[in-house]
Parts: sequence; structure tokens; C-alpha cells
Amino acid sequence: MGNRVSIQFQNGTEKSVVLFSHWGGMGFVKIAKEYAAELNKGDGCGEPLDRREPRTVMVDFISHITKGERVTHDFYLGCTEHDGDNWGNGHHIIKLKPCRGATDDQPEPSEYGGVEYHGGGDQPETIAKTVRAGK
Repeated sequence: MGNRVSIQFQNGTEKSVVLFSHWGGMGFVKIAKEYAAELNKGDGCGEPLDRREPRTVMVDFISHITKGERVTHDFYLGCTEHDGDNWGNGHHIIKLKPCRGATDDQPEPSEYGGVEYHGGGDQPETIAKTVRAGK
């Protein structure tokens, strides 16, 4: 029972912790993609959120989805995609746009907001490995 899934934000080689949802399913991935697309519109580099540092982005995303309410069920964190249950919908890594002037390994601009599907769950292997934002 449930609609399990996990997500993680990535900017270059840096990744956030993993957020698991027991009930969110693919709708939860869609919410995360939309959140990232909005965040990726910015060009600032001042604050950690402006730079889209994945750990800070995850904290802000949790605040965004909980709207200040207590988390009594559904969500929990893990260090890796294997630290929880994402059976059914797998693990998804959401790409963030780097801050201007970043020098480490960064995704191509067409990959910002993209989601990598990392298997798990019971989805068929024919699922696309990368889903572009807005598609």
C-alpha cells in the first residue's frame, strides 16, 4: 500500500540528501520538477539558495511542500536512494542550474530541471532514463 518514490536535487557533482514520500508517487516528482524549474529561472549567486546548492534547495523544498505544517507522515530523509522505500516509482534526481561562473562539472543548459530516473520500484525498464522539464 502506498505510492512510494524518492527524489534528490543535484547541481554539478553535489547532491542533496534523499527525500522519500510514501504517498506522493509521480505527482510528487512533478511538484519537485516544477519547484526546480521556478528556482532555475534565477541568476543570482549571493545566497546558498540563489546558487541552488542542493542541500539548501532540499530544505527549502521541504518548507515549500509542507507550508509550515508539521510532518506527521508521508515524508522522511535518507543519505542515499537505498535508505528508504521507493518501490513503485523509483528514485529521481532533479538537475539544478549552476550559478554563473561555476567551474565544476555542470550539466548542459538543456539538462536544467531534467530528471534522471534511477530505477527501483516496479516500473518497466523501457521508461525513459531522462525526462526533460516541461514535457
